[in-house]
Amino acid sequence: MKNWLWLLKPYIRYAKRYFVFSLVFFGILVPFLNFCDVIFPEFIISSIDTKSPAVKIIIGIIGFQLIDFLIPAIEDLYNIYFKDVSEALVEANINREIYEFSAKVDYCHLDKSEFYENYTWAIEHTAEQSSKAFSVLTRCIASIGQILSLAVLLFTVNPIILVLILIGTILRTYGYFKYNEYYIERQKKVVHTNRKFSYIQRLFYLKEYSADIRTTRLKDIILKQYDRNTSQQESYMKDYAKSLCKWAVFSGFAYHFMMLLSMLFLLKSIMENSLLASAVWITAILSINKISDCLTELFDQVKDIHQIDIYAKRIQEFYQLKPVIEDCVGSTVQIPYEITFQNVKFEYDKGKPVLNNINIHINAGEKIAIVGKNGVGKSTLIKLLLRLYDPTDGYIKVNGINLKEYDTKEYRKYIGTVFQDSNVYAFSIKENLDIYSEHQKDGISFTIDKVHLMQQLKNHENELTKEFSDNGIVLSVGEIQKLAIARILDGEFGLLLFDEPSSALDPIAEEQVMKLIYNMASTTTTIVIAHRLSSIRDMDRILVVDNGMIIEEGNHNQLMDTKGLYYQMWNTQAEKYK
Repeated sequence: MKNWLWLLKPYIRYAKRYFVFSLVFFGILVPFLNFCDVIFPEFIISSIDTKSPAVKIIIGIIGFQLIDFLIPAIEDLYNIYFKDVSEALVEANINREIYEFSAKVDYCHLDKSEFYENYTWAIEHTAEQSSKAFSVLTRCIASIGQILSLAVLLFTVNPIILVLILIGTILRTYGYFKYNEYYIERQKKVVHTNRKFSYIQRLFYLKEYSADIRTTRLKDIILKQYDRNTSQQESYMKDYAKSLCKWAVFSGFAYHFMMLLSMLFLLKSIMENSLLASAVWITAILSINKISDCLTELFDQVKDIHQIDIYAKRIQEFYQLKPVIEDCVGSTVQIPYEITFQNVKFEYDKGKPVLNNINIHINAGEKIAIVGKNGVGKSTLIKLLLRLYDPTDGYIKVNGINLKEYDTKEYRKYIGTVFQDSNVYAFSIKENLDIYSEHQKDGISFTIDKVHLMQQLKNHENELTKEFSDNGIVLSVGEIQKLAIARILDGEFGLLLFDEPSSALDPIAEEQVMKLIYNMASTTTTIVIAHRLSSIRDMDRILVVDNGMIIEEGNHNQLMDTKGLYYQMWNTQAEKYK
């Protein structure tokens, strides 16, 4: 019940007028109209039996038809003018809340499949179950109102009938409860397989995979995965089929058996009391049918509340991820950044250190390069500086203060980053540039001209990618890297982080980009990760990382004189140009 009420909150927050109007509509108007739907036939037949004036009978018939017209008509108007609009608004706001919360979840949770399963469950079911929770509330109110108004009529005929209907409905509802428990368990099982199906679906329509699918054996490998996943899902379905069938049959049989008994008792009452007017019996039969329907509806809602409660518990698992890093509030930071790593150790998986005993001091405004083989922890250093993760041991200081004491949002606001695999989004060129700071329209041309993209991006209003527009601009990987650099050209930063910023560029474009980076680095603390050593030889200092540790440190000439790993890497690359 508590979780059901929790799912009603979005309707109170985002559609308060709709919420109040619905309570009045279903609590008063719907029961009144349905009560009239039972009373009017009695009025018409009793008028005929007592040979009342024709006008009275005609008025009764018109009233009865009017009620039959008004019930669906008013519900249609309610659905079109209130329900559809309000529910669309509530759903949009619920999804927005989920997006905002997922953006606040600490980055470490994104390494776990559990996060994606909880996110998938939340995005697929929160709005749906919130709508269902509100629908249950309104239908419960309508059912209770109708039951109370009609039970009085039925109770005067034979109270046992009411008891039998109640027992049948309770047994049916109990069966539904059991059915739902097994159904939800089955749905939890198939979340993982459904995620796999979604992934496979993406592989067949996303352009980046289409070439491999057409030119390699990738399609066969994907379809084998698809078949295995299908078999796994079929197995889950079979595991729960017996229990689901058992409780579905029990629910239907128990209810209809008790309804049969109630009809027999009604027949007995009719036979024993033949003096009752036919109008009263018609009223009784209509009341039985409507109360039966309302009780069934009411207990269906109880069943639905139970189901909603189970769904809500799973949804709340997503919201139980309490951000530590992302919600950190603290000091503001001065720019440029002076950075110190002291005895820093970091593990993604417990017992498997990626970085070990890292000790670095980077002066404000200093230009640092980090080099090394693949997978030795270079990019992890960048992630720690962005405070996407906290060190497992040791600490990082910025301007002499522990990084954990800063306001995370404020600290990151002054960090510009360019990654090897930078993204573009299906938005306008301007919106793609505005990630760090908003560009004035008349300044966009100047910015993109700096990175030599003027030819490709003439029309600033065009979208990037062809996701939503056939006129969208598709950039190459190298052009995307240039765009990523353009994003930070006009910003004010305390730290610039570049992770392979020129990996997809030709030598001429790389030289142009590195000049831009050196110009930006003249007043800002700058760290560059690179594999092409020629691009970073003029850095103030170069750190050589191997097996999660800094094994060499110095400028280019000093490291060449040392004749260590840097010397070997430099000569290996130089050989290729001889």
